[in-house]
Amino acid sequence: MRNLILQVCIPNDKVVEVGKGSMFAYIPEMYQECSRDAEEYARNIGAEYHLMTTHEWNPDLHAKFQRYAAFYEEYDQYDNIVCLDGDYAPNPNAPDIFDIMNSSDDIWFAVPDNKYDKDGNMKKMRKESFDKFDIDHAFHYFNIGFYGMKKEARQIMRAEVNRHFCQQRKDYNFQDQDLMNKIVSDTMNDRYCRMNKNWNGVFSVKSPDFGTHYAGMAKQNFTVEKHLALKRDKMSRAGGEIFHVPQWSTDIIQGESLDAFFS
Repeated sequence: MRNLILQVCIPNDKVVEVGKGSMFAYIPEMYQECSRDAEEYARNIGAEYHLMTTHEWNPDLHAKFQRYAAFYEEYDQYDNIVCLDGDYAPNPNAPDIFDIMNSSDDIWFAVPDNKYDKDGNMKKMRKESFDKFDIDHAFHYFNIGFYGMKKEARQIMRAEVNRHFCQQRKDYNFQDQDLMNKIVSDTMNDRYCRMNKNWNGVFSVKSPDFGTHYAGMAKQNFTVEKHLALKRDKMSRAGGEIFHVPQWSTDIIQGESLDAFFS
């Protein structure tokens, strides 16, 4: 069985120095540390590793869409693929994600997105996307900085992306992420394994046991020294929960309460 850790790290024109980061900045030192950790993690669990640094899917589209290459024939040689953002650093001694995937009948593995939302804009955009594209408010929306796919899931994705991509992608608030969530909610929700935030705690770099995701403004405070200290701390922990524990109050985007909140 062939397993792949695929990390997408395509340079953009917003290259900045450490300490001057922004949400979409490209900080070479940060991406180097993240890719080094991802490669070490792959080696530790006996998986292959590929760092995507060029447009492998469609050269005419933004770098964020190039992760879709994993759904197509060039990657059919792999039974399982875990896809990571370039600013995601797995803990080198984290549990073997492929052992977890292979022990399950599910075919899609991701972490329900964090519901922290300081000014309410994320909730508003999420509700707009759910309503516009008829996604059940109980669906566990996930962040695509970390997700795992069996071959069956990738084949489903391939067919659905081919069918919907050109018509709908520009209508989503978060084009690549919303479209992926829409497809999973429509076709694989009953085979979508919800993973614990220890795998991808989007709004915290400190608490997740199994990885560090420098998503959003977390890039601003990155330094190599801080990253190495975080990694040492996480590697010293006994290890946290692997699977998501449902919480009705935070997992469901409640239409009525949000309507009142934004009125």
